[in-house]
Amino acid sequence: MATDKDVLAARIKAKSVPDGECLIWTGSTLGKHKYGGLKVGRTMLYAHRLSYELSKGPIPEEMLVMHTCDRPACVNPDHLVLGTQKDNMDDMYAKGRNTPTQGEINGKAKLTSEQVEAIRMRFVPYCRINGGGAIGREFGVTAQAISSIIRGESWKL
Repeated sequence: MATDKDVLAARIKAKSVPDGECLIWTGSTLGKHKYGGLKVGRTMLYAHRLSYELSKGPIPEEMLVMHTCDRPACVNPDHLVLGTQKDNMDDMYAKGRNTPTQGEINGKAKLTSEQVEAIRMRFVPYCRINGGGAIGREFGVTAQAISSIIRGESWKL
């Protein structure tokens, strides 16, 4: 008779495909980093964490499951190790995965460097024509975004 653990392992296997040494999750994903998600009962769990638990045991509350292959969709237990948030950040910096995505290289950027320079040149506080609200409407961003640009909190050129 199959145990709950066997059933979950079979579900993970059914939703994964080999890619080199990795086992890539093809089911639903959770979060912006595209970690695999698997519904167990009424709860959505991260597939890589479940894979770790099924093969290596419980995950202490303060620990993360890190990918040695740096592929969030990988559920290969051989590529999963425990670490703290500090370990995870140290790993990110050591592997050069901390590349900033500011300015135009950010895929969500709505403005160009030239537009930001023009905004800074034109801005006049509380002005109906060249204030944050008016400029924001013209460039398709919020008054808060204009304010952040003016204060130097975003778009540090």
